[in-house]
Amino acid sequence: DYLIGVTSLSYAASVGLPRPKDVGPCKTYIVKDEVGGSSTTSITVRSVGEENIDGASSSTINNNYSSKSFYTDGANWFVY
Repeated sequence: DYLIGVTSLSYAASVGLPRPKDVGPCKTYIVKDEVGGSSTTSITVRSVGEENIDGASSSTINNNYSSKSFYTDGANWFVY
């Protein structure tokens, strides 16, 4: 559904996913390190609300050029 490409890692990046109940079930977001710098400057992905991502408050991308895909069931976020 959505691709979020991080194009600058001169400082630690933080990406906020919308609240699952606002987007509804089955929505997918992909967060991608497009510059290859996340092994030195990580990308933190958080849910905007109090909902979790795989039971945690955030998920981290810390391998160069890697990505993570997130989907929601309408209540929480999950990584696949």
